[in-house]
Amino acid sequence: MSTATGTRKRRRSKKNDAPAKPNLFAAAGEKEKEEPKKEKGTVFHLPKDLDSEGKLTVDTARLHDAVEEVAEAVADEKAAKNRGNAAKGLLGKHALCRYTREMAKLAVLPPGPITLVNHEGAGVTYVVQDKSQQNSLDEKQIELLKKQLGPTLAAKIVVSRELFFFNVKTLDEKAAGEAAEGENVGKVVFEIVSEAIMACDKLSDEQKTAVIGKKTKNYLAENTLQRIPELVGANAAKIQLFLETVGSAIVRYIKP
Repeated sequence: MSTATGTRKRRRSKKNDAPAKPNLFAAAGEKEKEEPKKEKGTVFHLPKDLDSEGKLTVDTARLHDAVEEVAEAVADEKAAKNRGNAAKGLLGKHALCRYTREMAKLAVLPPGPITLVNHEGAGVTYVVQDKSQQNSLDEKQIELLKKQLGPTLAAKIVVSRELFFFNVKTLDEKAAGEAAEGENVGKVVFEIVSEAIMACDKLSDEQKTAVIGKKTKNYLAENTLQRIPELVGANAAKIQLFLETVGSAIVRYIKP
């Protein structure tokens, strides 16, 4: 019996003596610690000129302090910008409500400039600017306008315009027409007027039809801003919803 017990002990001893299997994840971590990280780019270390007392010289100290001053200034500027944006957002919401109520009451645009003044007499300007001829409307905005105004009225204030442009990809291709001599499409197109494109034998038929592209964008009709009370009625909530719907077509912001 003692022999069997001794055998079991020896077997357990052999098992315990077996080398531990390596942990690849731990090894990878150790390898990462061992490998120094390479600095990217070029690093200019500031001089460390010392005076007779072993301190940085005045000019050198100014250089080292300037690094911290730049970082602090950027942090202060960012914090000030965030505070300003938060304040503008708060004032903008208030101004929009006042603006739409005034528009509903007058049935015309409130005369500008519009100024928000506090109890100490300090003021900021609330700008409402018509950008409808530069900034287009997307499909979602158009669908919202249809729900707010009805399809018929919405169709009267949304204007579609066809925009033509050169297809850059095609312009960079090698001209495939029989008369082309190593020229690319762009060189050929810029040498001829648009009326002569279809008659040019330096381009293939595919290139002639593909070089000019077309996009259709939708814009608010001119003077829509002035017509808002007429379009939605003397209702401040509806006027505000309309302005929020058209977005960048009629921009609104606070400025000092």
